[in-house]
Amino acid sequence: MKREFPIEDIISFTEGHLISLSHQTMTGGPMHDVANFMLNKQLDPYELLQVTDVVAAEICRQHPFLNGFKLDPPAAGWNSLDNNRTTLTAYVNDLHQKLGKKTLEITSAPGIANLSIRTKTVTIH
Repeated sequence: MKREFPIEDIISFTEGHLISLSHQTMTGGPMHDVANFMLNKQLDPYELLQVTDVVAAEICRQHPFLNGFKLDPPAAGWNSLDNNRTTLTAYVNDLHQKLGKKTLEITSAPGIANLSIRTKTVTIH
């Protein structure tokens, strides 16, 4: 299956900075939508962080131009995008112009689910 997503939602995986214009919460949002589609699975909220690296790698495999692609941080730093809709919108519009597109088509890859869902052990001292 193939589906188009806003390119900022896709790049949020490959860059490691949430730059989506859609609202992301711990229980849902654009990153969950992309991961759920890619894995053909409804992820529990805690699973998103466990799959981001695998999803990002698959996105880069499908779209090699994203390998090594780095966003320039906003002039005021990444934190300037938090809770500042005007700055975030301007940043995303610049991204669309720089890449010449607003969406990116990705193909689901449910086979990567077996590689991505794993339990992490945390030791608290």
